[in-house]
Amino acid sequence: MNALLFALYALSHCVGFAGFALMIALRAYDDESADRMLAYNLFLVSFFAYLLPPNIAFFARSFLGSAALTGEPWYYVADVARTTLLMTAASYFFWRTPTKTAPRATLVFLLILSQLPIAGLLVQAILIQGLGLSAGAIAAVRQMLMRGHVFLIAGLLAWSCAYLKTHRAYAVDDECGKMMDLTINGNLAFIPVFVGVSFLNFGPDRTWLPLCAENVYYAAVHAANVAVLALRGFTTPEISAPSRPRAEDPFPEAAQRHVLSLSGRERDIIELMAQGLANKQIAGELLVSEHAIRNQMHRLFKRFGVRNRVELAELYRRLTVQSERPRR
Repeated sequence: MNALLFALYALSHCVGFAGFALMIALRAYDDESADRMLAYNLFLVSFFAYLLPPNIAFFARSFLGSAALTGEPWYYVADVARTTLLMTAASYFFWRTPTKTAPRATLVFLLILSQLPIAGLLVQAILIQGLGLSAGAIAAVRQMLMRGHVFLIAGLLAWSCAYLKTHRAYAVDDECGKMMDLTINGNLAFIPVFVGVSFLNFGPDRTWLPLCAENVYYAAVHAANVAVLALRGFTTPEISAPSRPRAEDPFPEAAQRHVLSLSGRERDIIELMAQGLANKQIAGELLVSEHAIRNQMHRLFKRFGVRNRVELAELYRRLTVQSERPRR
C-alpha cells in the first residue's frame, strides 16, 4: 500500500509541476495579465509547500520507521509556516483573479486573517511558559491549533467560491472564466474532504487511505488545470500575443459604428492602452480611479466583442486606419 501511495504522490506532483511549467511558459499580454500569472504561480508554490510536511511525516514513518512526527515541535512550526504562506498567496490570487475586484480593504482583511496561525504560535509559547504544561498537554494544544488551521483554510476556500461566483462576469476571457468555474467547483468538492482528512492526519498516525484520497484529488485538480492552461496557451494564441492584421478581414459594421460613437474619454483610454500602459497608469494620466478604468475597459470589451486589451487595441487601430483612408 505504501508503494501505491508513493506512486500516487509522484503522479500528482509531476502533473502539478507540468501545470506550473505551462503557466510560466504562457506569455502575458499586458501588465495586469503578468501580475495575475505571478499571483497564480506563487499560489502553486505555496500549495506544493503545504503538501510537503505531512507527506514527509508519512513517508518517514512508513519507509524509515521513525516515530510519529506530527507531535514534534518542528512539525507544528512547519504547519504554521505552510498555512500562513498558503493563505497569504491564495488570498491575493483569489482577490486578483477577476478584472473587477472587491475593495482593497477586503484584501487587507484576508491578509490579516492569513497571519492568525503565527498568532497561534505566540499563544502556544505563552501557554507553555506561563502554565508549565506537561509534554502530553503541549502536544494536545499543538494538535488543536493545527486543526484550527484547517478551518481557516476551509473558510478562505469557501469565501473564494462565493467571491469568484459573484465576479464571474468579470473574467478576463473565456479561458479565465473556465478556470474560475474549475476553482469554484473544485473548492466546493474539496472543503469537506479536506477538513475530514486533515483531522485524521493530525492524529498519532497517518493512515495511507486518507493520503491516497488526497493525492488522487490533487492529481485530478492538477490535470484539469493543465487542460485549461493548454487550451489557453495553444488553441487561443491571440490571448498571449498580438494578432496580425489580415487585409482580407472584413470590418463589421457594428464595430465601425462603435468607433465613430466613442467619446473622447473612451478614445483616450484605448489609445493609452495601445501604448502599453496598465490600468493604474491610465488612471493616473486621466486623473480617475483605477476601478473606473477597469469598469470602462470591461464595457469596451463587450461593446466591440473582444476578449482582451490586445484585441481591442488592434481592432481600434485597424478600424481607425480604415475610417481615415480616403474614399474613391
